[in-house]
Amino acid sequence: MVVRRWVEPNQDQLEAKEIQSVIDKYTSMAQRLKNQCHAFSNSGINDEFLLGTLKKTINEIDATKKILEKKLFELIDRGFHRELNLITSVSGIGKATACLIISKIGNCSTFQRSGQLTSYFGITPVESYSGTALNSKGVVIKAC
Repeated sequence: MVVRRWVEPNQDQLEAKEIQSVIDKYTSMAQRLKNQCHAFSNSGINDEFLLGTLKKTINEIDATKKILEKKLFELIDRGFHRELNLITSVSGIGKATACLIISKIGNCSTFQRSGQLTSYFGITPVESYSGTALNSKGVVIKAC
């Protein structure tokens, strides 16, 4: 096994990582507010002002998130164009997932094998060949 020397992330990767972090926070914030709207709607509380305020905030978060996602994609496309094309060539991986991966790892050459990448993210692809389920679809599990 060849041990590779640590390479400091460049400015584009650091910025991409920060933008992705804010996008992740906005995503969870919007989901919490949507859950709150749902809870208010089903509790019998019919305060239209309250629900309107929550929905307005959700819309603002979603709009800001779209702007950040566009900025992230432009940054990734400019700084990691080769990696972006390589990752999006995989069936089922779109530009949002590719941007997430690149913002976390930067240059794909950091990993020599796919197993190293899945270990880094803590996921494991699993295929099932049991009994009559020979043609079942594989899954990806999160390793703890």
